Amino acid sequence: MSVKTLSLVLGTLLLTMACGQAGEEELGQSDQALESGNGLSRNGLSRNGLSRNGLSRNGLSRNGLSRNGLSTNGLSRNGLGSADFKAWFEADADSSASLMRYVARCALSDDQSLTYTSPSSQMTYVWRGNLGLAPVWAAGHHIPVAEEQLVTACLAAHLNKYGASVNISVRGYDEYLRPIPLDKGEEHYSVREACFFGNMFEDEGFFVGLDRPDYSSDVTTPRGCALEAGAVGDCPPLQHVGLCKKNCVAGPDGNWLTCWRGIRQYRPISTRLKPSEIYRCGDGTCQFTESPYNPKTGHGCLLDCGSL
Repeated sequence: MSVKTLSLVLGTLLLTMACGQAGEEELGQSDQALESGNGLSRNGLSRNGLSRNGLSRNGLSRNGLSRNGLSTNGLSRNGLGSADFKAWFEADADSSASLMRYVARCALSDDQSLTYTSPSSQMTYVWRGNLGLAPVWAAGHHIPVAEEQLVTACLAAHLNKYGASVNISVRGYDEYLRPIPLDKGEEHYSVREACFFGNMFEDEGFFVGLDRPDYSSDVTTPRGCALEAGAVGDCPPLQHVGLCKKNCVAGPDGNWLTCWRGIRQYRPISTRLKPSEIYRCGDGTCQFTESPYNPKTGHGCLLDCGSL
């Protein structure tokens, strides 16, 4: 199956901790701190941090993931060694390295990693796996459609409007319809947030839905793409589709198994947050997601942030 050129490409990735260009040893230490020292698992839990422009137009050049050698050659030495990948990576090494970090976390399992040495800077990058959503692609083969959709959904789920770094519980099913494994402590991530789906490899876009209808206007989160003050989040190029339950069908464990956009069917990713990541106006703290009350517009949190 041929893969179209991406029209939606990923832009600058803003992370709140060490990443990007670094030596192999330094990157390894950074990943270890991210996944163990901070209490994060190597399975369902993940740390998001893509900026609100993280899936937009500036980062990957015209080639994108579908024409930089990876789609056809897989996440393998052949893929990373191709002339197309090198040309793409060297055009913007910082943002390319950040993107590859998230691609690896979504696609590879926790016992896999990718290593790449830049021929221009001689910098060695190590990108470690986590969720293992694309085993065929990880084995060096052409990426199947189901894996295209899962990787797309996973990258979209890591988008953060504010560029903040927030722990999320990634839920759903792998290519073989097996539930994504959860780790000890992940049961505390009990607040349903959103469903994400789409296919960036086929230029079909990125979509997000709200996973619960009962948020009021006094509620915000540090993520912002699914929910902002009781309304749908504005996080282009993600397109908000409303409620997940109106677009998706749940699997046996209650997570979303399949979503539709028109006649197209997608494999989604669901996310959950800790209750502490739900901010309410009136809780006594003026969160960065809240603003002073504006009497002209009627918007803002008077109780926590005062008035303009």
